[in-house]
Amino acid sequence: MARIRHIPGTHDMLLTNPYVITRAEPTLAFWQNCFGANRPLRIEVGCGRGRFIYAAGQTCPDKNWLALDIVPEIIREALERYSHRADWPDNVRFMACDASELLRILPAHSVERIYLHFSDPWPKKRHAKRRLTAPGFLAIYRTLLQADGDVLFKTDHDDFYAYSLQTFAGNGWQIGSANRDIYADLPADNIATEYERRYHRQDIPIGQIIARPPEER
Repeated sequence: MARIRHIPGTHDMLLTNPYVITRAEPTLAFWQNCFGANRPLRIEVGCGRGRFIYAAGQTCPDKNWLALDIVPEIIREALERYSHRADWPDNVRFMACDASELLRILPAHSVERIYLHFSDPWPKKRHAKRRLTAPGFLAIYRTLLQADGDVLFKTDHDDFYAYSLQTFAGNGWQIGSANRDIYADLPADNIATEYERRYHRQDIPIGQIIARPPEER
Protein backbone atom coordinates (compact mmCIF):
# COMPACT_ATOMS: atom_id res chain seq x y z
CA MET A 1 0.00 0.00 0.00
CA ALA A 2 1.33 3.42 -0.95
CA ARG A 3 2.12 5.81 1.85
CA ILE A 4 -0.56 8.50 2.20
CA ARG A 5 0.71 12.00 2.85
CA HIS A 6 -0.60 13.59 6.03
CA ILE A 7 -2.59 16.73 5.26
CA PRO A 8 -2.78 19.27 8.10
CA GLY A 9 -6.33 20.22 9.02
CA THR A 10 -7.89 16.96 7.85
CA HIS A 11 -9.21 16.04 11.29
CA ASP A 12 -10.97 19.39 11.74
CA MET A 13 -12.32 19.31 8.19
CA LEU A 14 -13.93 15.91 8.73
CA LEU A 15 -15.32 16.92 12.12
CA THR A 16 -17.29 19.75 10.54
CA ASN A 17 -18.37 18.09 7.30
CA PRO A 18 -22.08 17.16 7.31
CA TYR A 19 -21.44 14.01 5.28
CA VAL A 20 -18.92 12.56 7.71
CA ILE A 21 -19.83 10.46 10.74
CA THR A 22 -17.24 10.79 13.48
CA ARG A 23 -18.91 8.76 16.23
CA ALA A 24 -21.26 5.84 15.70
CA GLU A 25 -23.52 3.59 17.71
CA PRO A 26 -24.32 0.03 16.57
CA THR A 27 -28.08 0.57 16.52
CA LEU A 28 -30.56 0.81 13.66
CA ALA A 29 -32.03 3.98 15.13
CA PHE A 30 -28.65 5.73 15.07
CA TRP A 31 -28.03 4.96 11.41
CA GLN A 32 -31.55 5.81 10.30
CA ASN A 33 -31.11 9.16 11.99
CA CYS A 34 -27.72 9.71 10.28
CA PHE A 35 -29.24 9.23 6.85
CA GLY A 36 -32.61 10.75 7.66
CA ALA A 37 -34.39 7.78 6.09
CA ASN A 38 -34.93 4.08 6.70
CA ARG A 39 -33.43 2.59 3.54
CA PRO A 40 -31.38 -0.58 2.98
CA LEU A 41 -27.73 0.00 3.91
CA ARG A 42 -24.80 -0.79 1.64
CA ILE A 43 -21.19 -0.19 2.64
CA GLU A 44 -17.94 0.20 0.73
CA VAL A 45 -14.87 -0.87 2.71
CA GLY A 46 -12.01 1.19 1.31
CA CYS A 47 -13.56 4.11 -0.58
CA GLY A 48 -10.61 5.30 -2.67
CA ARG A 49 -11.16 8.69 -4.28
CA GLY A 50 -14.93 8.39 -4.03
CA ARG A 51 -16.04 7.78 -7.60
CA PHE A 52 -17.92 4.57 -6.81
CA ILE A 53 -19.83 5.87 -3.80
CA TYR A 54 -20.74 9.10 -5.61
CA ALA A 55 -22.10 7.20 -8.62
CA ALA A 56 -23.78 4.53 -6.49
CA GLY A 57 -25.63 7.14 -4.44
CA GLN A 58 -26.94 8.69 -7.64
CA THR A 59 -27.80 5.41 -9.35
CA CYS A 60 -29.56 3.87 -6.34
CA PRO A 61 -31.29 6.63 -4.36
CA ASP A 62 -33.40 3.98 -2.62
CA LYS A 63 -30.33 2.80 -0.66
CA ASN A 64 -28.22 4.31 2.11
CA TRP A 65 -24.51 4.28 1.20
CA LEU A 66 -21.69 4.31 3.74
CA ALA A 67 -18.09 4.69 2.53
CA LEU A 68 -15.38 3.63 4.95
CA ASP A 69 -11.63 4.09 4.88
CA ILE A 70 -8.92 3.74 7.49
CA VAL A 71 -7.10 6.82 6.15
CA PRO A 72 -8.82 10.18 6.87
CA GLU A 73 -6.93 11.91 4.05
CA ILE A 74 -8.53 9.57 1.52
CA ILE A 75 -11.98 10.51 2.75
CA ARG A 76 -11.01 14.16 2.56
CA GLU A 77 -9.92 13.76 -1.06
CA ALA A 78 -13.19 12.02 -1.97
CA LEU A 79 -15.21 14.81 -0.41
CA GLU A 80 -13.17 17.52 -2.11
CA ARG A 81 -13.62 15.82 -5.47
CA TYR A 82 -17.36 15.27 -5.32
CA SER A 83 -19.34 16.73 -2.41
CA HIS A 84 -19.43 20.28 -3.82
CA ARG A 85 -21.25 19.15 -6.95
CA ALA A 86 -24.86 20.17 -7.43
CA ASP A 87 -25.87 16.56 -8.04
CA TRP A 88 -24.19 15.21 -4.89
CA PRO A 89 -26.55 12.52 -3.50
CA ASP A 90 -27.88 13.02 0.02
CA ASN A 91 -27.88 9.28 0.75
CA VAL A 92 -24.08 9.02 1.07
CA ARG A 93 -22.01 9.23 4.26
CA PHE A 94 -18.34 8.66 5.10
CA MET A 95 -16.54 7.39 8.17
CA ALA A 96 -12.88 6.78 9.01
CA CYS A 97 -12.85 3.22 10.31
CA ASP A 98 -10.74 0.08 10.16
CA ALA A 99 -12.56 -2.97 8.80
CA SER A 100 -11.73 -4.86 11.99
CA GLU A 101 -13.92 -2.37 13.90
CA LEU A 102 -17.09 -2.77 11.85
CA LEU A 103 -19.01 -4.59 14.58
CA ARG A 104 -18.30 -1.67 16.89
CA ILE A 105 -20.16 0.78 14.65
CA LEU A 106 -22.82 -1.28 12.87
CA PRO A 107 -25.57 -3.52 14.27
CA ALA A 108 -25.79 -7.19 13.36
CA HIS A 109 -27.80 -8.11 10.25
CA SER A 110 -28.09 -4.46 9.19
CA VAL A 111 -26.20 -4.45 5.87
CA GLU A 112 -27.59 -5.47 2.50
CA ARG A 113 -24.29 -5.59 0.61
CA ILE A 114 -20.58 -5.08 1.38
CA TYR A 115 -18.29 -3.88 -1.41
CA LEU A 116 -14.58 -4.72 -1.32
CA HIS A 117 -12.94 -2.84 -4.18
CA PHE A 118 -9.26 -3.38 -4.99
CA SER A 119 -8.18 -3.77 -1.40
CA ASP A 120 -4.54 -4.44 -0.54
CA PRO A 121 -3.73 -8.06 -1.55
CA TRP A 122 -1.07 -8.39 1.17
CA PRO A 123 0.86 -10.89 -0.99
CA LYS A 124 3.22 -12.17 1.71
CA LYS A 125 1.92 -15.28 3.49
CA ARG A 126 2.72 -13.88 6.93
CA HIS A 127 0.29 -11.02 6.20
CA ALA A 128 -2.57 -13.24 4.99
CA LYS A 129 -4.79 -12.45 7.97
CA ARG A 130 -4.79 -8.78 6.92
CA ARG A 131 -6.49 -9.53 3.61
CA LEU A 132 -10.09 -8.32 3.65
CA THR A 133 -11.27 -11.76 2.55
CA ALA A 134 -9.37 -13.62 5.28
CA PRO A 135 -11.53 -15.86 7.51
CA GLY A 136 -11.51 -13.35 10.37
CA PHE A 137 -13.04 -10.67 8.18
CA LEU A 138 -15.53 -13.09 6.64
CA ALA A 139 -16.80 -13.78 10.17
CA ILE A 140 -17.38 -10.05 10.66
CA TYR A 141 -19.23 -9.73 7.36
CA ARG A 142 -21.37 -12.76 8.18
CA THR A 143 -22.54 -11.06 11.37
CA LEU A 144 -23.27 -7.76 9.63
CA LEU A 145 -25.14 -9.03 6.59
CA GLN A 146 -28.88 -9.48 6.37
CA ALA A 147 -30.26 -12.93 5.60
CA ASP A 148 -30.23 -12.17 1.85
CA GLY A 149 -27.08 -10.02 1.97
CA ASP A 150 -23.82 -10.57 0.12
CA VAL A 151 -20.26 -9.40 -0.49
CA LEU A 152 -19.11 -8.05 -3.86
CA PHE A 153 -15.34 -8.32 -4.22
CA LYS A 154 -13.18 -6.93 -7.05
CA THR A 155 -9.46 -7.18 -7.69
CA ASP A 156 -6.90 -6.99 -10.47
CA HIS A 157 -4.56 -9.34 -8.56
CA ASP A 158 -4.60 -12.98 -9.75
CA ASP A 159 -3.36 -14.56 -6.53
CA PHE A 160 -5.70 -12.47 -4.38
CA TYR A 161 -8.63 -13.48 -6.56
CA ALA A 162 -7.74 -17.18 -6.25
CA TYR A 163 -7.19 -16.86 -2.49
CA SER A 164 -10.52 -15.09 -2.00
CA LEU A 165 -12.47 -17.60 -4.05
CA GLN A 166 -10.93 -20.42 -2.03
CA THR A 167 -11.53 -18.67 1.28
CA PHE A 168 -15.17 -17.88 0.56
CA ALA A 169 -15.86 -21.48 -0.46
CA GLY A 170 -13.76 -22.95 2.34
CA ASN A 171 -15.75 -21.03 4.93
CA GLY A 172 -19.12 -22.18 3.65
CA TRP A 173 -20.04 -19.11 1.62
CA GLN A 174 -22.23 -19.60 -1.44
CA ILE A 175 -20.59 -18.30 -4.61
CA GLY A 176 -23.26 -16.46 -6.58
CA SER A 177 -20.87 -15.57 -9.36
CA ALA A 178 -17.13 -15.66 -9.99
CA ASN A 179 -15.59 -14.08 -13.06
CA ARG A 180 -11.88 -13.51 -13.57
CA ASP A 181 -12.57 -10.90 -16.27
CA ILE A 182 -15.87 -9.10 -15.82
CA TYR A 183 -15.28 -6.95 -18.89
CA ALA A 184 -15.63 -10.04 -21.06
CA ASP A 185 -19.33 -9.95 -20.12
CA LEU A 186 -19.84 -6.73 -18.18
CA PRO A 187 -22.84 -6.66 -15.82
CA ALA A 188 -25.32 -3.91 -16.72
CA ASP A 189 -25.26 -2.52 -13.18
CA ASN A 190 -21.46 -2.31 -12.90
CA ILE A 191 -20.08 0.92 -11.40
CA ALA A 192 -16.36 1.32 -12.01
CA THR A 193 -14.00 2.72 -9.40
CA GLU A 194 -11.04 4.94 -10.29
CA TYR A 195 -8.68 1.95 -10.11
CA GLU A 196 -10.97 -0.17 -12.24
CA ARG A 197 -11.15 2.39 -15.04
CA ARG A 198 -7.36 2.74 -15.02
CA TYR A 199 -6.72 -1.01 -15.07
CA HIS A 200 -9.29 -1.57 -17.81
CA ARG A 201 -7.59 1.04 -20.01
CA GLN A 202 -4.36 -0.91 -19.48
CA ASP A 203 -6.10 -4.17 -20.50
CA ILE A 204 -5.62 -5.64 -17.03
CA PRO A 205 -8.40 -8.17 -16.25
CA ILE A 206 -10.73 -7.27 -13.39
CA GLY A 207 -11.94 -10.19 -11.32
CA GLN A 208 -15.21 -10.15 -9.41
CA ILE A 209 -16.76 -12.52 -6.88
CA ILE A 210 -20.22 -12.20 -5.35
CA ALA A 211 -20.71 -14.44 -2.32
CA ARG A 212 -23.34 -15.00 0.35
CA PRO A 213 -22.59 -16.17 3.88
CA PRO A 214 -23.63 -19.59 5.15
CA GLU A 215 -27.23 -19.88 6.24
CA GLU A 216 -27.75 -19.80 9.99
CA ARG A 217 -28.54 -23.20 11.48
